[in-house]
Amino acid sequence: MLSTKYYLCLFAALLFLFKSAKSQDLFAKQKEAWLKIAEQYQPKLEHEAVAPKSMVNIVKDENAFQGYKAVKVNGLDSLNQQSFNKLSQVIVDFGAHYTGYCEIDFKILKGTADAPTRLKFTFGEVPSEIMAVTEKYTGVLSKGWTQEEIINLESIPYQLKLPRRVSGRYLKIELLGASPWFEFAIDKITLNTTTSASGWVNQFRKFDDPLITKIDSVSVLTLKECMQTVFEDGPKRDQRLWIGDLYLQSLANNYSFKSHDLTKRSLYLLAALSDSLGYLPSNVFEKPYPHAQKGAHIIDYSLLYIATLKEYVSFSKDLNTGNDLWPLALHQFNYLMKFVNQEGKFNYAEANKNGGSFFDWHPDLDKETATQAILIFAAKELISLAKSLDKAKEVEAIQAKISLLANYLISHNFDEKQRLFVSGAKNQVSYASQIWVVLADILPKKTAKEILINVSRYKNAVKPVTPYLHHYYVQALINTKQNAAAAELLKQHWGSMIQKGADTFWEVNVVDNDFSSPYNFYPINSYCHAWSCTPMYFIRKYPEIFQKSK
Repeated sequence: MLSTKYYLCLFAALLFLFKSAKSQDLFAKQKEAWLKIAEQYQPKLEHEAVAPKSMVNIVKDENAFQGYKAVKVNGLDSLNQQSFNKLSQVIVDFGAHYTGYCEIDFKILKGTADAPTRLKFTFGEVPSEIMAVTEKYTGVLSKGWTQEEIINLESIPYQLKLPRRVSGRYLKIELLGASPWFEFAIDKITLNTTTSASGWVNQFRKFDDPLITKIDSVSVLTLKECMQTVFEDGPKRDQRLWIGDLYLQSLANNYSFKSHDLTKRSLYLLAALSDSLGYLPSNVFEKPYPHAQKGAHIIDYSLLYIATLKEYVSFSKDLNTGNDLWPLALHQFNYLMKFVNQEGKFNYAEANKNGGSFFDWHPDLDKETATQAILIFAAKELISLAKSLDKAKEVEAIQAKISLLANYLISHNFDEKQRLFVSGAKNQVSYASQIWVVLADILPKKTAKEILINVSRYKNAVKPVTPYLHHYYVQALINTKQNAAAAELLKQHWGSMIQKGADTFWEVNVVDNDFSSPYNFYPINSYCHAWSCTPMYFIRKYPEIFQKSK
């Protein structure tokens, strides 16, 4: 049964929508119904009580990922008999990555607790996070994302339930202050996990290649940890729904947990929180009531909403939802076509005033060509969705727009000499441009294959830095029948994370730079990140490519 607090929050959200709805709000009449549907499909969370598997020391090792590794030590079995006053610090390993709420029981060994006991708790997804010196934090995101808590226990014995949901594998407990007149011990540590994923879909699954088996398993765990009451981007950070992550999660979910209701909830939640112009936000929050991050629009993300809805309808056969959200999906394309001139050029500079595109975290990436290409990709997804909903007549004019966009892209951005697409005033060559032109499917197959080969040989091409863009690179290779290259890329990129000790796949993975961070502080990177979960999608959708011995 839903709590009174839940209904109060829902009422607050509806009131917020009502107050913000204006006469020019394109979908004002639908938003209240959309939000109610989203809340109706809020999933029940699955729980498991997990105990630490061992005690560890985190030691420096220049050969380990980010310079630290966990080394197992004895003592967990007798931890409840050891004076923590004398230990002063302990690090436990839960054996795998988990998301949930931690409980720690403390007991007195001797004496009387005649003063508060001050303790510090640090959770980490990777060993280096446990050892991070956050007092010198220089990151661009809030330091609040670091998984640290300092708590004073007014008395002992005490059963501490940390209020904050945490995510990771390691927990460090440090003693910052205690009365000298008594001794106490950690009696019990429990991590109560949360996920809306039901079951463990690959428990007995093995493939011919052991590395593929491992990659598949880690992919499933990555998705499972990110499946909460929405498809979160990362259970440690940012703990919210982003459209770009949602699209890739929905693909992986279709070939694993098949939790289509979670996709439905996520689609409706985004729809309900579109702005007054009907333009979708890039991300939304659930607490304290559903709301969008103000002004946070991303062009390619809004277009990927179309693809997400198309895939959802295709796999769930839920035509009612497809029809209900169709006007919003169509509007994303039509809204962005306002920035296209008569020649067919998308005015990225003008559109960027309300939020540009993403594609990847590389700081130097020029996004004009990729944006024009993904507009074509989305238009074709829209036509496909329209056919499944028997709305083909509503998109008859879109084919001419595709031709306009494609002709401009080929005539103005294709460098005949280099046989590559260039982007921006400096004619930048990037993987992102070639990948999205291939995915837009506007070239002869031979040419599409050629540009992917050429960019791999181009010394100064701007390379992908995230598993997110690597996903689309793998798909582009498959689309151009470069199956061996696709398999090799998947094993190289995601396999490199496994070789570095990954339990779940990361937000950023630069092969020759373990410390790369878009936030200027690598410990705050997300090491369980939704957009990294798609290897299992490829492995299961294309068994002829990935499930045979190589």
